[in-house]
Amino acid sequence: MTVLLQVLEFLYPALLVTVVFSAIHSWLGIRLVERNAVFPALALAQLAALGTAISFRLGISPYIGAFVLAMAGAFVFTMNRGETF
Repeated sequence: MTVLLQVLEFLYPALLVTVVFSAIHSWLGIRLVERNAVFPALALAQLAALGTAISFRLGISPYIGAFVLAMAGAFVFTMNRGETF
């Protein structure tokens, strides 16, 4: 029982921050969806992360994979400028 209390005492700040950040980001996300606002920078960051993961799997440099997918995403966003805010 004391070990469980020690673990909970150790994890309490992380759990508290998780709940607070979840509440804040949920509220902000709902507001962005209501305004039809899209942030291409967030999508580009996720594309770069996907490129890193794919390049690790293929055994090539993660920088190359991140660069290629980020540039491809930037090209798509440039072509569809009317869809972004």
